[in-house]
Amino acid sequence: DIYEAIMGHKYGSFPDKLFTLGATGWSFGNRQEVTKAINKDEANMYWYLHDNVSKEEANRYYQAIRPRLADRAGAKASEKMMESAGDNQFWKDTLATLYSIPAGYSSAITGIGNAILLPFGETVAPTALEKAHQYNKQNLSDVGGVFADLGYTTGNMLPSIAASYISGSPLLGAG
Repeated sequence: DIYEAIMGHKYGSFPDKLFTLGATGWSFGNRQEVTKAINKDEANMYWYLHDNVSKEEANRYYQAIRPRLADRAGAKASEKMMESAGDNQFWKDTLATLYSIPAGYSSAITGIGNAILLPFGETVAPTALEKAHQYNKQNLSDVGGVFADLGYTTGNMLPSIAASYISGSPLLGAG
């Protein structure tokens, strides 16, 4: 498969090389999932740029396609989750709700990253977790959708809640 071909490239591990980029190169717990979403043409373009232009240009290319890769990885994660629940709507709703908490947390961290990077003209793309949450919502009952939204909102608020608790100031987390 393409992931194994990339991992076996003469320059070493594709994700390890790419995820030394700093703030714009990290992702919340889905580095390999996002990298596994790369298709053969994208991998060939990355290695062409790496070998014939520069490592920096190859990394810029990867950052440019990363949102597309996160979307593919999120769709696949959602599909696997919904398949594991089978036809049982209760389990679809339950799994998606449980998954929505880390997706909301990931969204908060992405938002913090964007707040820091935006003045420099850069952004952090949504993660595969966030994309999977969006895809999961398409398969939920009305009640399951409400609970998934509550989980997502709770996860999104966790950094703010933690900042309030650590600082002892309820105002810090109120924003």
